[in-house]
Amino acid sequence: MTEVLSCRSSPGQPCKEGVDPRRMGTCYRCGMKMPAAMSWGRDPDLERGLVAEAAKAAGVADTDALVAFAQRRAGPLQVRNFMARDFDLEIREELADAANYCVWGILQAQEHGRDPQRLANVLGLVAAAYGALHQ
Repeated sequence: MTEVLSCRSSPGQPCKEGVDPRRMGTCYRCGMKMPAAMSWGRDPDLERGLVAEAAKAAGVADTDALVAFAQRRAGPLQVRNFMARDFDLEIREELADAANYCVWGILQAQEHGRDPQRLANVLGLVAAAYGALHQ
């Protein structure tokens, strides 16, 4: 079970880790050190391996571009609030965003007389991924 610290600056409220990378691992309100389980140090090699393994199971051979882009977006620091975050919700939110972008891209392509099929295919994969979260 994750330890919950009571914030010295906001009595009755839990400590919360902020987003400032210079203060990683401390409460953004009171400065108290957070339990180690709250943050998680990233392991890019482990992450790369998990992506490659999942991609192989899905019949995708090359994950280099995805991994490189994901690594750049994640940055070199720790994952904040690791134990307290709802990663299923985070994934659903990102997939919903991807669905919106696909729909809007399809409409834009149609408006400009371009073939929207590539984006329609991606939209189908996004819908399948969203559905897989509910299995």
